[in-house]
Amino acid sequence: MSGASDADLVYCYRHATGVLNASLCEGFGLPLVEAAHFGAPVIASDIAVFREVGGDAVTYVAAGDVAAWESAIASSRTRHAVPPAPTRLTWRSAAEAFARKLN
Repeated sequence: MSGASDADLVYCYRHATGVLNASLCEGFGLPLVEAAHFGAPVIASDIAVFREVGGDAVTYVAAGDVAAWESAIASSRTRHAVPPAPTRLTWRSAAEAFARKLN
């Protein structure tokens, strides 16, 4: 969607039945955070950054496994409960987590 406004994005997330993110490589994974904010269930590639960002709130699928994607999408249609959103980090908690990694 070219030239979409913030209002367009909010509309899409609020009305989504789910979000698919089949990336092979990502720097962060902002769509996972945005989807969680609006309560949309997420199915995403099983890559490290998505696991770090999405935690247990995301259904992970091997990027190239078409049958697994089909299965995850089909099973998401039968689920009614949205998984819990990932824990939100504050600047302080992010800095403390980063400092722990350095030690």
